[in-house]
Amino acid sequence: MNDVENPERAGLFEINGKIARKYALLIAATALIARLAYLWGYRSHPFFEFTFLDPRWHHDWANAVASGKLIGKEAFFRAPLYPYFLGLIYTLTGSSMLAARLAQFALGIASAVMVYLLGLKLLGKNIPAFVAGMFFALYGPMIYFEGELLIPSLIVFLDMAGLILFYAASRKRSAKYYIAGGLVFGLSAIARPNVLVPAAMLAVWAAFEGGKIRSNIVRKAAPFFAALLIFPMLVTAYNFAVSGDFVFIASQGGVNFYIGNNRRADGKSIKGLERAFSAPGDEYRDNVMH
Repeated sequence: MNDVENPERAGLFEINGKIARKYALLIAATALIARLAYLWGYRSHPFFEFTFLDPRWHHDWANAVASGKLIGKEAFFRAPLYPYFLGLIYTLTGSSMLAARLAQFALGIASAVMVYLLGLKLLGKNIPAFVAGMFFALYGPMIYFEGELLIPSLIVFLDMAGLILFYAASRKRSAKYYIAGGLVFGLSAIARPNVLVPAAMLAVWAAFEGGKIRSNIVRKAAPFFAALLIFPMLVTAYNFAVSGDFVFIASQGGVNFYIGNNRRADGKSIKGLERAFSAPGDEYRDNVMH
């Protein structure tokens, strides 16, 4: 017997049925306990306060944002949303890495519930949706990444919210939900630009859904795709304004492509490529190569 009361008629984040609400609370509680247990064990580790490589880059950039350095003089080397998100937390908490981790754990808990919610709406059944939500709540690699100054907690949260908004748009046939979904995926893109590829595929799906292509493009795909590009193009405009170069979101992709495809690349490391980059003491060298 289906234990969900009209999931298609539920509000955007509404969970119909007492059993469904209990499952959502159980997933949230499990995710919270797992993350607090991880934090309890990690709090005395030397790396809890010591950062290097990507977390160090994000920590330093967030501190610069918290100190009021919101605008730089060069195009973004990395997509900027996460460091600015972290910078906001640092501004409010005095650069507390504990507060940052707690905020990211909160995003992880919300993401676990959204996994359940999306499964519930797609399948109309509690058990498979509950299993999916519990798997996410207890997924060790995700808990680890949420406990580091890294991007996954933010992008998974945004991508799940974007999928729920897109689902709601396809059911309600409402342009405002397509626009909202596009905006959320656009935010995710200025944290991790490669989400633009599957998001663009969603726009194509919206255009062909039901066969009314011309009407779908006007009412669904075009609003979604236009909203999707707003934040990436704003960041690109900023890059052009400060550097004079047309850098789409961030310039890191070119460096990564070169590292993996130059004549000396061995597919394992960047050893031997030091001369390909600038001199010792360069910011890129200090933060990435060592």
